[in-house]
Amino acid sequence: MDLGPDKVIRYVVLDRTEVLNSNTIWMCASCYTCAERCPRDLNITKIMEALRQIILRKKIDRTKVVKISKKEKETIPQLAFVSLFRKNIG
Repeated sequence: MDLGPDKVIRYVVLDRTEVLNSNTIWMCASCYTCAERCPRDLNITKIMEALRQIILRKKIDRTKVVKISKKEKETIPQLAFVSLFRKNIG
């Protein structure tokens, strides 16, 4: 992740469009860990999903599963793949 969840929130609040170019949006596994740990009780997972939807509605898809190497597939957690497929269906 190139931005932590706290920076993603900060960029959204400041209306900085760099957040839409961040890899963090796509790396988020939607596991809700950050939402559970958030001291302000923000559901960061929903914010990440909203940012992904903004990008996908612009017809920009950075989640090319066929381009992932075999070595990467062996090291990437299964939860990340499940999340990736869920992102592309919505």
